[in-house]
Amino acid sequence: MPSTGKFFIYLQLYAILFCPAFMVIHAETYVGHPGNYRSLLPSLQPGDTLELTGGDYMDGLPLTDLVGTQEQPIVITGRIGALIPVIHGRECCNTISITRCAYVVIQHLVINGDDIPGIDAVKAEGTDGNWAHDITLDNLLIVGHGTDQQQVGISTKCPAWNWTIRQCIIEEAGTGMYLGNSNGEEPFVNGVIELNLVKNTIGYCLQIKHQNVGTRDLPEIVKNGKTIIRWNTFSKDENASSGGASRPNVLLGNFPATGDGSDDIYEVYGNFFYNNPSESLFQGTGTIALYNNVFLNRLAGYGVTIQQHNGFQPRDISVFHNTILVNSGAGIRFSGVDPGYRQRAEGNAVFASPAIQNAPDELNNITDSYVNAGMYVKSAGPDLATLDLEPMPGKLEGELILPDDYNMYTDYNRDFDGYIKLWTIRGAYQQRLVQRWQPNTTTQRSTPDGMLLPVGPPAPDPVAFALEVYPNPASGNVFAAVSGIGGQQGTLQLVDAAGRVLSSRTIDGRSTRVFTGFDLSKYPSGTYYIRLTAGMWVRVKPISVR
Repeated sequence: MPSTGKFFIYLQLYAILFCPAFMVIHAETYVGHPGNYRSLLPSLQPGDTLELTGGDYMDGLPLTDLVGTQEQPIVITGRIGALIPVIHGRECCNTISITRCAYVVIQHLVINGDDIPGIDAVKAEGTDGNWAHDITLDNLLIVGHGTDQQQVGISTKCPAWNWTIRQCIIEEAGTGMYLGNSNGEEPFVNGVIELNLVKNTIGYCLQIKHQNVGTRDLPEIVKNGKTIIRWNTFSKDENASSGGASRPNVLLGNFPATGDGSDDIYEVYGNFFYNNPSESLFQGTGTIALYNNVFLNRLAGYGVTIQQHNGFQPRDISVFHNTILVNSGAGIRFSGVDPGYRQRAEGNAVFASPAIQNAPDELNNITDSYVNAGMYVKSAGPDLATLDLEPMPGKLEGELILPDDYNMYTDYNRDFDGYIKLWTIRGAYQQRLVQRWQPNTTTQRSTPDGMLLPVGPPAPDPVAFALEVYPNPASGNVFAAVSGIGGQQGTLQLVDAAGRVLSSRTIDGRSTRVFTGFDLSKYPSGTYYIRLTAGMWVRVKPISVR
């Protein structure tokens, strides 16, 4: 019998010769800066990481033929705890361009289009033969891509599947996310879109395009999948187009009528849809489960619209346990549905006139007018900071709804804030003694003014606790990057030289990096300070306003 040392040598040789899956691939970490990063991109292999130092990257980020693996993705990231890397737009090209890439993670970057017309922030290119799958976009701040409605924050124009878009902030883009191509031939399949803030877009906050029959012909593409849209905020409080150019906050198109993809589904839950001046907060067709969301439209638009799109009739539609407040127009309306499938609205709390229109199966909802919403919930006033849509005792209760009717959907038994449902209360909330904007650790959303909601109490790590600001000096928007505050709530303040607090943000530390902004254009030139407070720790950065 061989000695222990020889035995392990034999075992290693066996693994290398006969079990290649166990081979360890040597992964490299490269440090990129504005002068060398483009030259490093072609050399990235599975497991490699490209860390970008802080600064201005003026030549975009073109990614071509970068293919990692599920176990060893290629990671392109800002350096944690350091100055923010800013990828700038160019007139020639989209700011971040993706061509034939797979298993790539892009994270912790600012993407600034500098208001250059005709370019998108992140785009999977629609060139012939292109594809992009297993792409993760995490903690990106996208600004400066809003010169017109055709400019997009995140766009896919090729077959794209298994994407994760998480914890991104998209401000004042022409369109926030436009996934899939307008012709229905390049599908977006099996995605996860979560924890994002998309605000003040000209057009859609999010649109996922319809899909034609036969579009799942690539060998690797998911044949039947589920796209999950959860814990996001989609706000069109400002900047929205009007007239014939107006768009819903979110529009979801149909899946293929037959064949591969015809059994796909959208699960849309735990989102906050806020304000639209003339269109619906949500419009959809195909197969959709829409549940545990909050829809609040104080303007002249609508709530939820289920209707035909591109000639395709809505199929299986479940709209349940949503809280909907609409000042002018219908709360939920159905039209043109396929009678061969079931469309139901159940367990919702709807405050609109009319509340629910043409629902083929309308069950166990509580409805009233928008002006009477305050009789049912703790606070329906205009201030988002004090908004509290938790039901008042006894006001939104009814007979037990059978949860087994919905147990095929992800997190079906949890409310808007992640608490277990009782199934006797209508709307997105359970009753409890907790203020509205404090979800538990299963969720994290942003209010439309950019405040990340608090979760969890862990104390920060004083070593990793960091604050950086960009740009400095500044004359307009200044952005702050926070890291290392653990899972707890923090406060970010803009302070003048006399110590007066000029503006304040509440932030959340569950993200590795949290971006938030202050507008300095209204203040005179001089020295100001950005102050971060979390628990017992404080960080202060001076900033020069010119």
